[in-house]
Amino acid sequence: MNPYIIQILLSAGLGALIGFDREKLSNKRSEFNFAGIRTSSLISVLGLLIYKIEDVFPYFGLVILVSFLIALVGSFISNVYRKIEKGATSEVAIIITLIVGFLNGHHMY
Repeated sequence: MNPYIIQILLSAGLGALIGFDREKLSNKRSEFNFAGIRTSSLISVLGLLIYKIEDVFPYFGLVILVSFLIALVGSFISNVYRKIEKGATSEVAIIITLIVGFLNGHHMY
């Protein structure tokens, strides 16, 4: 099997695992769920793609990363302002999910 396919599946699986934990916790507490299984999987794959794109287009991965973090901070501020969310645990979990995908690109699993 193609090693890139394996990396994408591994990133998606690790992201899904993180998302499953976040979703299970939010359902248990009956709270707002910032990102569940699907979103976490996609964000982990995004981390992998940022690493792979950086090899071909230097600085393009950095632009994607900065854009993602700006959108994440904006979403957090919006959710706090509307009193949907109190803490930043979900956002930190999303950043860690992105890092997991990036490290998967480095073959650090």
